[in-house]
Amino acid sequence: MIAADLTSALQLQRAGRFADAARCYHAFLRTNPHDADALHLFGVLHHQNGYFDRAVELIGQAINVRPGAPAFRANLAEAYRALGRFSEAIECCREALRLQPDYPEAANNLGLSLHDSGRFADAAEQFKSALEMRPSYALAQNNLGTSLRELGQIGLALKAYRAAVELDPELALARSNLGQLLVDEGQAEEGLALCQESVRLQPGVPAALNNLGNAYRALDRWSEAQSAYGQALTLARRDPTRSADVPRILANRALALFLEGRRANAFALFREAVDLAPNDAAMWRYLGAAHDANEDHAAALLAREKMVELAPNDASAHNALGWSLQQEGRLADAAARYHRALDLLPYHSDTLLNLGGLSEELGDLTEAEVYYRRSRALYPNSSHPLARLAQLLRGKLPAEDKQAIAGYLGRGGDGDARTLPPNSPARGPLLYGLAQVLDAQGEYAGAADCLAQANAMAREQRRLAGRKYNPASFSELVDRMIAGFTPSLFERLRGVGDETRLLVFIFGMPRSGTTLVEQVLASHSKVYGAGELRVARDVFESVPSVMGRSDEMLPCLADLDGTTVSKLSQHHLDALKAIQKSSPLHEPPIRIVDKMPENYLYVGFLQILFPRATFIHVRRDLRDVAVSCWMTNFRNLRWADDPEHLAARCRDYRRLVRHWENVLPTPMYELVYERLVNDFETEAPRLLAACGLDWEPGCGRFHETSRPVRTASVIQVRQPLYRKAVQRWKHYEQPLAELFARLPAD
Repeated sequence: MIAADLTSALQLQRAGRFADAARCYHAFLRTNPHDADALHLFGVLHHQNGYFDRAVELIGQAINVRPGAPAFRANLAEAYRALGRFSEAIECCREALRLQPDYPEAANNLGLSLHDSGRFADAAEQFKSALEMRPSYALAQNNLGTSLRELGQIGLALKAYRAAVELDPELALARSNLGQLLVDEGQAEEGLALCQESVRLQPGVPAALNNLGNAYRALDRWSEAQSAYGQALTLARRDPTRSADVPRILANRALALFLEGRRANAFALFREAVDLAPNDAAMWRYLGAAHDANEDHAAALLAREKMVELAPNDASAHNALGWSLQQEGRLADAAARYHRALDLLPYHSDTLLNLGGLSEELGDLTEAEVYYRRSRALYPNSSHPLARLAQLLRGKLPAEDKQAIAGYLGRGGDGDARTLPPNSPARGPLLYGLAQVLDAQGEYAGAADCLAQANAMAREQRRLAGRKYNPASFSELVDRMIAGFTPSLFERLRGVGDETRLLVFIFGMPRSGTTLVEQVLASHSKVYGAGELRVARDVFESVPSVMGRSDEMLPCLADLDGTTVSKLSQHHLDALKAIQKSSPLHEPPIRIVDKMPENYLYVGFLQILFPRATFIHVRRDLRDVAVSCWMTNFRNLRWADDPEHLAARCRDYRRLVRHWENVLPTPMYELVYERLVNDFETEAPRLLAACGLDWEPGCGRFHETSRPVRTASVIQVRQPLYRKAVQRWKHYEQPLAELFARLPAD
């Protein structure tokens, strides 16, 4: 029985009059210092106001007085959880359930502590247990959705959130969470309505306003997004219990600026968020993700190393660090991080998928399938493993997997429960994968239909991510390259470059055969195939800083001299020395191959730096190039999913290559892809001779060479030479007729 004075304090507490309630508790405890109810409720009040250590102390005293009270244990667990002391929180909940097995609140709190400690599957089981005890428990249903979302079971998470809203239409948290997930899944309009309603129900909750900002952000409603974030920040800064929300809101605000194209402002806010919460791994996660999206993998790596330092037991942190290491070519280190993530969380889906991708890169396609199958077995409701399997196996994909993909895409019959929403980002990879399967099986019309949808979705996702492409800007760059690299420039700088023959540059359009050419060369015992390097671009862009100038590179050409060229060539060679450490060769190679396709932009610059290097231009029928690009789910290319952009890129490529053909002091070696695959015995030895190399039998068995391959051709170069990709465009002559008409004539 609670005393009358204590009842007054509780009423004040429930009314939000915390200061008045605190005075009442103080007065009551002066005369009743060992009253368990007063100690417990006063501890809860401290928890509500952000004084978690004091809450632990007071509720602990209440338990000492009345150890058999399960509610005391459940609320102590929440105080421990707020302090990040998850093991103690979990133990408190288990003790509460031992005292009262049918205690849904304790089961829910146990689920929250398990979730916050990264044990999402265990958390989901506890939320389900709470719902078995009380089927109408809307908050547990909401929390179940959150754990399912972390497990990648998006369809089930949406179902759980919708059930929570149905159980309690006034539960603002469930509406906000459902809205945010719908936004993430490409259903921003519906998500926005839910986020707006959540804010109407609870206008003073910063997290709800933050989600509202995210919904506006997804719809490119930038000013409204910034307004919502601004309101969220104002509220969070006023309320001491919400101070932890400030850095996260700043990070989301920064992301909006990033996507709007205001990247300098965005990174300033990301850094502010990190400065406010330097020990919060989530802030470093935001920063690392932004650098990754900006394709600055070295900076992303640094941020993610810090994230792992702060959260050493977080599987997703190790997985993200593994990804950055993989992007930097540190494959053994990447594998170690992925395996550490699985040690921490054996069912971490993203890690299994990344390990599958790493296995593909290393040429172990059987192991790649094992990882994808393992992920699919753990998460049969997730579409992501199926998309990977389709890309890997193509025409060999089992019929049941193909049927499952059809189900996700709404092609498995009316009422298929697996069907993804029309704008779900998960549809894109499935469509690309199914297109590869259908193409390999000769079902070209079906493949073309899949690709039309897949590329449309890729364009939209790229737009939402702020990854725009401006074909006019690229054409202007080509114009400036043509204007800047003249015969007189080459004549003036003749003989000032480094005379090394170490370097071999392979370039051409993506999907033109550059990976095959590199694989042939890298099968030579004295050649190191370094893959697609950014070194040429980085050195090119460093020219102004090396010359002590603040303008762009091309205006610097007029003042380029032998001293600067020597510095630049040395910078390039120094970068290669670091990369060469990954070489599997027992002795230093006599050739290092850089097969970045778009080095065709920098051929003139590179020939000034390295006049005796080998420059190999791989040329392929542009219709086949276009088809192959159209069929590929590129991660970084911003022009391949739009027919007009793709055609414009091809035209600019041909225009610049023709310029190089006319002005270079030393001609490029042109290797025609069709000739290579149709007459390999003649063309391959000529290729090696052009590089100053003798023929070795291993070069003819290139598909047996074990080495990392990080391009879209990873599957093809693991197979013996085949000719089916020649004139592949004829299968798509009708659906891609407009694209083909825009391509330049060869």
